[in-house]
Amino acid sequence: MADAPLAADGRLTAIVDFEFAGPDVRALDVASGLYFSLRIWNGDDFWSRGQAFGRGYCRLAHLTDAERAALPWLMRLRNVVSKIFWLGKSLAEGTTEKQVSDSGDLQGFNHWLAGSEGQVLSLFEG
Repeated sequence: MADAPLAADGRLTAIVDFEFAGPDVRALDVASGLYFSLRIWNGDDFWSRGQAFGRGYCRLAHLTDAERAALPWLMRLRNVVSKIFWLGKSLAEGTTEKQVSDSGDLQGFNHWLAGSEGQVLSLFEG
């Protein structure tokens, strides 16, 4: 992955759009971006994407120790909230089978994250 900066010479050169980022706790937006940057389900070298995301973010802003420590739980929270949203949408449409069968994705990610929290946190070390 190319190492493209988001800012150069004090000027903004790129914008990262996480689609659902909003006026909330910034660490929640970082957790969402990190989750999609890692994309562990691709089965490829997800750590290099995570490192690039962490480096890019840390160039412009630094997470506090509390924000950094919360990232794994915020990733889980993001996934649960997303699952609730999509399950509710499926219930309204009468198409719940896929959402219920995909619930295993949450469990698989949580198991992976439980064993990888140290590496995830290291992506945002100053």
